Amino acid sequence: MKLPLIEGDANEHQLERDGWKREFVASEPRLSEMCELFQSMGREVLVTPTIEEVENLDEACKACFESTKEATFTIWTKHKVDDLT
Repeated sequence: MKLPLIEGDANEHQLERDGWKREFVASEPRLSEMCELFQSMGREVLVTPTIEEVENLDEACKACFESTKEATFTIWTKHKVDDLT
């Protein structure tokens, strides 16, 4: 599965204004599995790098994510436009 990754800097506030909901942070293999699950539920899915989010974690989580932050991503979803009509 090719992940729907946003390249470059993603603006969390703009994504929310555009109707996207932040789901959670994941890495492979759960990342692909959860993207497929959300898509099977009829949701649009975006994936963004989580580098900025690492700063907001408690110390136990931060240590783990900092060691793998190149491989962790945030999953964003929203209802498809045609599902709302």
